[in-house]
Amino acid sequence: MRYTTQKNPLQNSLIADAAIFGEPVTASDADKIRGQRALVESIMRDGYWRTLPNLRAELKRQFGVLYAETSISARIRGLRAAGYTVTSRRTRPGSGLYEYRAVKCERLAPASILNPETEELAAATASSEAAL
Repeated sequence: MRYTTQKNPLQNSLIADAAIFGEPVTASDADKIRGQRALVESIMRDGYWRTLPNLRAELKRQFGVLYAETSISARIRGLRAAGYTVTSRRTRPGSGLYEYRAVKCERLAPASILNPETEELAAATASSEAAL
């Protein structure tokens, strides 16, 4: 098994995904995985809940590609490495069908940094954060 350490953490996760199964990762494999992840991310970034069949149909509709649900599931898990919080839930109690949502977690700058005219808002935000 070939495992190469890369400087890019996303690249490491791509290689690790395939290394789990004992398969070497070629440059074309990494490109394919990267491309799949980009397409899945472009759909999932809106934060809506989607099942794997729904996501598969959306990929087909928007991009004309048809990926296996197992590949889509792996790319959803890979979104965590890209800074997304990925959550899942059953579509209904007792169902074996899950839906997934990916939300990008970014820290916002204080309002006073964004706009010096909003000092009151920044002060209110700071006092409410202090209360937590």
